[in-house]
Amino acid sequence: MEPETTLTKKISANQPVLSLNGNEGLYKAFLNNCAEAILLLDGSGRLKFQNRSALNITGFEVDDTQGKSIFDFVHPEDRQDATKTFLELFDQPGNRGQKQYRIMHKNGHYLWVEATMANLMNDPDV
Repeated sequence: MEPETTLTKKISANQPVLSLNGNEGLYKAFLNNCAEAILLLDGSGRLKFQNRSALNITGFEVDDTQGKSIFDFVHPEDRQDATKTFLELFDQPGNRGQKQYRIMHKNGHYLWVEATMANLMNDPDV
């Protein structure tokens, strides 16, 4: 059997290469050591969780951002589009989107970011 066929067979049979079930510490290690910023927003766009990379990229600490609206950190010229995209995703559970926005750094300048978004509101694990 070819390697691709074996891999496809394993994926289709739901045989994980690494099981994370019941290992919260492993989840936290992955989240806090990946290069990408990961944010969790509530239904009104308030920040509920940010991984260490998000904080490193923006220069903010958790106390600076926790519970605040993500739109407070979006460049004013991008805010309307960001809000529209958020509302479109919010209306469709399971929907995904990708956009580029400017996000404020703690020092006051803005950084271009590419945001990949997913509506997980109906996911019981979230």
